[in-house]
Amino acid sequence: MPDYVWRVSFILNGAKCDRTVSSGDWSIDKLKPKNKKERVKFTRRFKNTKYQDYWDVYGSAEKEVTDLLNAMSISYFTVESAYFPIASDFELSLENENELRQTGQRTPSHGKFRFTYRLTLSNSDLEATLKRVTKIASSSNEDIVKHCLTIYRRGLSYEDPFEKFFTIWRAFNAICNHFSTKRSEKQIIEDALQKLSQQDIEHLIKTYSNFTKDSELGLILANHKYDLFNYLVGKNLVNDYGKSRSQELKQALSARQPEEIIKKATLCIYDVRCKYVHGSDSQIMKQERLFTVSSAFLSPLLVLLLYKLL
Repeated sequence: MPDYVWRVSFILNGAKCDRTVSSGDWSIDKLKPKNKKERVKFTRRFKNTKYQDYWDVYGSAEKEVTDLLNAMSISYFTVESAYFPIASDFELSLENENELRQTGQRTPSHGKFRFTYRLTLSNSDLEATLKRVTKIASSSNEDIVKHCLTIYRRGLSYEDPFEKFFTIWRAFNAICNHFSTKRSEKQIIEDALQKLSQQDIEHLIKTYSNFTKDSELGLILANHKYDLFNYLVGKNLVNDYGKSRSQELKQALSARQPEEIIKKATLCIYDVRCKYVHGSDSQIMKQERLFTVSSAFLSPLLVLLLYKLL
């Protein structure tokens, strides 16, 4: 019996590609927009295999795709990705599918992936991503990185703002615990923030202060000069012990202390989490927009801390 050529392909909806590019065994093609959404198709061929190798090829391809998507979740993340979960199809099929059915072998199956919004691919971008896949695989923290990425990507897929926030928080919390041996959750978070470089801090300040007007978050922040910090100050957040987190953030902003601004803003988000979990503030528990903003805050911070584990 002749050898088979297996073809693995999956499509990212809502992703953009500058042009058709290739690297290693993967071919990446720009597809025509569908329902006004850009699409990118990833394809790989497995040659010189027998029809009995179907499930081995499937498992190998699935792992490669998962690793690739995980790496991209770090490399190409933008804040907007938190609000536009995109379902991507992953399909495995034979060049001669009819012959496969005649052999009695199980036919190809289908699965779903979630991915981020507005991915832009170029040849250099792809090469950087493939290097990151290798870096994750060779890292001593590979298990915790993949664990956190799995939870994080699941959080991005949720439409419910509360489910999205608490799932992303789980990933954030797991990362922070890796950086600290303290028992206090507040201290654990503060220890994790100390891992951020000056460049990281500057990146976060810029990110939180300049949201695009046409995004979902931009609409929420329109009355706050599209600035997430101003929004948190305006919410008058007070923790369960009577300490005003919003006032602390306001003071840090007035003093123009970047490290303190990020620290105080993070504690604002932490207290949002505490009040909901403890049920200590019935008003916060009704504020969907506050949780949307909180997810927007956590996402880029989480990604930067993941870098520290590689």
